[in-house]
This record gives sequence, structure tokens and C-alpha cells, in this order.
Amino acid sequence: MAEIFVLENQQYHLKIHSLGAELIHFSKREKENLLWEKTTAHWNRVAPLLFPIVGKLKDNAYSLQEDGFALGQHGFLRDQEFTLLEQNKHSLTLTFSSDSATKKVYPFDFTFEICYAFDSSGLRIEATIKNRSESKMYFSYGGHPAFHLEEKLENYFLRLEKDFVAERQLIENGLYSGATEKMSISGDLQLNDDLFHADALVFKQPPFQTIELLHNTKGSILKMTCESWTAIGIWTKAGAPFLCLEPWWGWADSTDSTGDLTQKAGIRVLESNVEETLVYRIEPAI
Repeated sequence: MAEIFVLENQQYHLKIHSLGAELIHFSKREKENLLWEKTTAHWNRVAPLLFPIVGKLKDNAYSLQEDGFALGQHGFLRDQEFTLLEQNKHSLTLTFSSDSATKKVYPFDFTFEICYAFDSSGLRIEATIKNRSESKMYFSYGGHPAFHLEEKLENYFLRLEKDFVAERQLIENGLYSGATEKMSISGDLQLNDDLFHADALVFKQPPFQTIELLHNTKGSILKMTCESWTAIGIWTKAGAPFLCLEPWWGWADSTDSTGDLTQKAGIRVLESNVEETLVYRIEPAI
């Protein structure tokens, strides 16, 4: 049965749904939820966990050692029921392990643990993926938190820590088409609907570790920091009252992908009985 877990201290208040271990509320005390509260029909998620793939596979399928498997966009973890592993006054850890159903679409034995922990300046989100198979395991992982926007998108901008020029890879039906669009960013990126004309804005191997969401006149709302992401996705829908800042370790297929999971661009590899921990942080403005 689904549960809502609560973690709070003198500074912060957190709620996590057992279905998908999804973060559904994060606020500073006496302040509003930073996350979108899913009160409209724009989208049916708040902050899903993406695993064992990020984005879409070509034909929603992949191959592994001559066997074929079907797997939908962003994988299956967001629809699995997690159990509580540990909770104290500073952190909460939920876990999910592979079962007969997951092995039909992803033939690996694994355990996935997600820890939500408070520190002095915000929330640390720590995923630990353990390969319990006798062979190498291939996977991607990502976060997908949607942050609440009180006003129109054009009233906000992103601060990306440094100036850079990027080749935005354009998306067609959820896959990278091979077409690119050059973007020159001078520290700040003004938000508007046109930015999302080709779906999400994705930076692979981003040359920054911090991204900050700010209002044009009211100042900073939050910062997201990650030292190890291999991509970041920025996404919304036209007219939707949210913006997603998505730390990724992996990304979608391209239109010319072979489908071989072992050769998938951006894929991560874990040896047998090895684990990896991937971390990002959300820091609310003062």
C-alpha cells in the first residue's frame, strides 16, 4: 500500500511518496513548496526517478547479447513501490530491488537505494545503484524535479555559472535527430517558450556544476548543484506552472542508434557486485 513519508527539522519540510520514491514536497519552514504540486492536467509527475534509462529508446526497445527487450521512456523505476530502509532526524532512505517483473524488461539483479538528507544549506539526493548480477550491468539514471512557477515563464531566468557556447542537439519524437542548434550563453539564460520548441533543452557534458533559478525582479529561488552529472535537461510545457531541472547520468537514443545497450551513448557500466553512488543537491534561496 502506498505511503507518504515525512522528514522535517527546524529548517526544512519534506514529503516523499513510496510509489517511485518520488519527492512531492520540499520547503523551508513557513514557506511555500518549491516543487510543483500537480494541481493541473499539464503533467502527472512531480519528481520521478529515471532508471534504468534516461529519455527514450529508439522503437522503445534495446538488445543485449542477441536478446531483445521492450522498455518505455525513462524506464520503470518511477512506477515501483519502494520500502523504507532507514530514517532518522536528518535523512530518509527508500529501497527497491529487481524482481521477476523487472527482469522481463531489464535482465539484471540490482538494488536501488535513494537517500534524501538535509544538510546546513539544503537537500542532498543520493542514489546508490548496486549490481547484484554475475555479469556487467548497463544503466542510466536521472532526476526529474519540477519546480513551481508562480508567474509566466518569461519572468524567470537561469544562471549557469559561466559563459559558454554549446551545440544543442535537437530532439524529434523523443530522439536526437542529429540536427544541432548553436547557443551562446553569457552566464544567464532568459527563459521563454521558444527555448522548448524542440522539446527539452539538453546540455551534454555541461561545463558547469551549478544551475540557479531566479525571478527577473525578485531574485534567487533555488540552486541545483552536481559535481558528476554527464548531462542536464531543462524542460517544461507551454503554459505549465513548472520548470524541470534534471540532473542526468545518460540520455536518450538518437535516430541512428543501433539498439545495442552495451554501445548506447552515455551508458554507465557496473561490474558484478559493485555499486555506484550518484548525488545532486537542491539549495533553496535564503
